This record gives sequence, C-alpha cells and structure tokens, in this order.
Amino acid sequence: MRLAYINLVTSNFKGQSHSILSKINLQAKVARKLELPFDFYWLPKETNAEDDQYTYLNIKPVGGNSRLGIRFNQARAVNKLTNKYERVILRYPLVDPLLFLLIRNKDRIILEHHTKELEELQTTGDVRLQFEKWLGGCWIKSFRALIAVTPEILEYEIKRSNFSGPTRFFPNSIDLDSYQSFERIPSSKEEMPVQVVMVSTYFSKWQGLDILLDQIEDNTDLPPFELHLAGKIDPDSLLRCKRQARIKYHETLTSEQLFELYQSMDLGIGSLAVTKKGMTQATALKVREYLAAGLPLVLNYDDPAIPKDFPYVLYQEQFNFRETLEFARQHRATQGKIIREAAIPLIDSKVVTGNLYEFCINT
Repeated sequence: MRLAYINLVTSNFKGQSHSILSKINLQAKVARKLELPFDFYWLPKETNAEDDQYTYLNIKPVGGNSRLGIRFNQARAVNKLTNKYERVILRYPLVDPLLFLLIRNKDRIILEHHTKELEELQTTGDVRLQFEKWLGGCWIKSFRALIAVTPEILEYEIKRSNFSGPTRFFPNSIDLDSYQSFERIPSSKEEMPVQVVMVSTYFSKWQGLDILLDQIEDNTDLPPFELHLAGKIDPDSLLRCKRQARIKYHETLTSEQLFELYQSMDLGIGSLAVTKKGMTQATALKVREYLAAGLPLVLNYDDPAIPKDFPYVLYQEQFNFRETLEFARQHRATQGKIIREAAIPLIDSKVVTGNLYEFCINT
C-alpha cells in the first residue's frame, strides 16, 4: 500500500520554515533507506534557491496571487494526491475556510498534530484563532485517523473534536546516520568554564530564554560557565545577552556548524516555557540532536519518549541554572558515544518511521 505525506507550509522565505522542512526531509530520507512505498510532498506557493537542500522531498509549487488563491491551489493539489495514494498523512495546516470546503477524500487522510493549536494561536495573537475555534473540531472529526507527537496533544485533539477513530502517538525522531561524524569531545580540564548551548530556529516565548537570562542576571555567584546561543533572538533579549560577557551569540548556524559547536559543549538546554503554549509534554528535535551529538541535557517538561530515569537527562519541575551547571560538570568527562548509544532506542527515526508506516497502512 502506498503512503504519502503532505505539508502545506506556503513559504520558506529567509528560512522561516526550515526546521519543519528539514525534519520532513530527514523522515523522507529514512523512508527511502527502509525502502518503504512512502512519498513526501511539500506544496508551497513558490520556492527559493535555498529550498534545493530538501533533496528527498517532492516539491510542487502551486502558485497563487493571494492567500485564498494559494489555499485553493493547495486544496486541488491535495485532492489529486489523495486520488493517487491509498493513505495520506496531512500535517495539520490550521483550519482555513477554503481547505475546509474543498479538501476531499478525507476518509483516506490521517491528520498529524504538533501543537495545541488554539493555545498557540492565542499566545501569538494570530487572526486565524476564530476560524480554528469555530471550525477546527468539526473538521478534525471528519478525517480517517489522528496522530500526534505527544500523548498530551493527541488527547487534546480528541477532546476538542470528539474524534472516535484510530489514533496513535509518534514522537519526533532523527536520522542518526546523518550525525555519525559528530560526537562530543569530553572535557578533561575541570577548571574550564562549563560550556552550555541552547538552540532554536527562533527564540519564541515558549523557548523560555527570558527565564535563563533572569537567573544569570539575578545570581552573580554562579559557577564558571559560558552560554552559547544559536538562532534568531528578538532585539530586547539580544540586548540583554550582549550585556553578559559569559554569553556567546552565534546567530543562525547550519546543521554542520551546529554539530561542530556541540563537539565542544558540556550540556544542552531544551525549551523552558512550553507551558506558555498550554503544554506539559514535547518531543523536540533539538533535544534529539543534543543526544545524537553525545550531549547531556536539561528539560523542565515531560518528554514521553525519554524515561525519567534516563541518566543523561536532568528533569526539573522548575528550571534551576545552578543545578544544571552542576549536572553538566558531573557528566563532562562522559564519552559522547556512550550517551549517544544509550539514546538510540529513544530517538532513532528508523524505528519511528517504520512504526508510522505500519499504523497508517493498517488503519
């Protein structure tokens, strides 16, 4: 049985959708390695030169002179693809009147959810909030099955839509083969400042950078450390960072540059404020990248794919940077390959993608 995955992000202008597209591209790469009849599509308005990096995606620009025109063309393209495949996974695009009215063959389509949509739209002040409130639950209920990256999100979607069909949780995962040449080099110099890294495509509110900066500013007696930040930061937070000599800002780095940076780090920091999206769980890709690079890390939310007793993840109910630095110091001499190998069953895309395919074709 043939399976397709469809993403309707309309643009990747200035890399704004890179984190989504790179994740899907890697999943497509893994599906090809496993020789699954599983094709991946991206249907943007148009493409840019930098989109050539997504070599495993079928990129089909749909055109359009307005948002309504783009959505109309995307709906037509989705309908054509659902006629070609027995099952289709559609990354949930937020309800849109045209998509609501025009997408057909919903009995073949499995919706994939990555967030609590209403809470996120409320946080960002997005004008699409009202459409999602009015039509979202009704629309979700009309599809064949639901999947989500955490059990919490899955339960949320079921509750808001009264969905009664098949459902399953599939955590985010990464292709470990892509990171084989990058491995953290453990530090043997105890007197060296602890090297800490925090990465995000955009440091949005739920990354919690403000929480970290507050603790650095309020505690002048912290153990020696250097904090490395990579990604786009808002002007106010960037100004706060520049006042701290212990903070190194790297702006946006390529995947190769990131993993070179990881090699000299002692610990990674995950998102610190997912509660601002009304969530207590996440399966973030950057957390999996840290582990693939052999980095221990700190989390203050539940990652349902990583057990609480996993020795290289420090779970904190409330983020405490002093405790985080001590945890990093305890593990700074641990070989990166030991951490990576312990994490393989928890983060490897081969396992997750194979299970996803089996669920979809048997649903």
